[in-house]
Amino acid sequence: MWFIFLIATVAIAVAALVVVWIAGKVILSIKRQYKKFEVEEEAYERAREEINKVFEKEKKDEK
Repeated sequence: MWFIFLIATVAIAVAALVVVWIAGKVILSIKRQYKKFEVEEEAYERAREEINKVFEKEKKDEK
């Protein structure tokens, strides 16, 4: 009887560890994607600023 209880407890513990491990991998993946998005957003902002500077310079040159 105790043997069955111990085996069941170990099985539940192993299953919980697997779930926690998978959840950790998912969270790390989400964090990486968020950081990648932040970098891309920053690059987009810089490119937009450069384009605006070029357009403003062209407008000044036309006058």
